[in-house]
Amino acid sequence: MVTWRTLDHRLVTRAREVIAQACVVSEVGRTPADAKVHTAPGSMPPSGDSEGFLDRVVRMFNAARTDDQLRDAVHRAETDLAAYRRAQIQRAVETPDERDSRIVRDYEGLLPNEAARLEKVTAENIRRVRFMAGRDSATGKQRPSTWKTVNDRRVLAAQFRDAGRSLRSTADELGVSYQTIVRDLEMVDHKEMA
Repeated sequence: MVTWRTLDHRLVTRAREVIAQACVVSEVGRTPADAKVHTAPGSMPPSGDSEGFLDRVVRMFNAARTDDQLRDAVHRAETDLAAYRRAQIQRAVETPDERDSRIVRDYEGLLPNEAARLEKVTAENIRRVRFMAGRDSATGKQRPSTWKTVNDRRVLAAQFRDAGRSLRSTADELGVSYQTIVRDLEMVDHKEMA
């Protein structure tokens, strides 16, 4: 277990998230030895020695003793993680659907801006991919299924509206578009008037 002498719990949380991502990525496989990977100055190369990628990431974090050192270690680890992922995936043969499923899988738990920075796409693209996969657009985590039929969804939308929630947050919660919620509420209102 990695421990840090720091007061900034956000840095510690981010470091633990990076370690978790490194665990996932290191299980996928090793970087090919002939891959040309460019990393930030001072960061460790993702391949080339007998030490595993995850071990290098943990060692970087163990060496950090202050907030500044931990912040630098997180930055280096994120850079190495992105380079490691790029080296593992041949983007030329990756279809858009494969890319989308990889984004959903690899960046779960990251904020859209952080995932977009690592993937070199826009945050809106990350949100769209997550939404289309039935995930929470902000975190990428699986949304619990709260409705089974269209009528259930309409009832929930009306309950959320009556509770004062916005239509966009209701749409995100129920996993449908904003316009679908507008139509559902129009149907509910129409049935109530009849």
